[in-house]
Amino acid sequence: DVEAFTKVKTSFCAHKAATNENGIILYDAVYLSDNNVNGAELNAGTGSFKAGAAGTYKVTVALEMLSNSDQKHSVWVVVNGVKLEESKIHYDYNVYSYGKGTDNGSREL
Repeated sequence: DVEAFTKVKTSFCAHKAATNENGIILYDAVYLSDNNVNGAELNAGTGSFKAGAAGTYKVTVALEMLSNSDQKHSVWVVVNGVKLEESKIHYDYNVYSYGKGTDNGSREL
């Protein structure tokens, strides 16, 4: 039924205040869960999204990276255990810079 299909929606938003950990980002909380797809979820404790149904999905990532001199940070979206290179957000704060550096980045896939 076309009408039922157009009413299917999955929309989640999660937040992490700060992290300096390697690995999957675990969220502080899921702030938006507007979903009517059985089995779909964004799990704050595991950092994983489960689609619940086949389809096309849009993922948006936005973040601020704060670094000391000579630090590098990289973040990717991972799908089924594979890093999506086109999602990579990288920040490299030069070794000759003084203090802390900040950069903002985002990706929409």
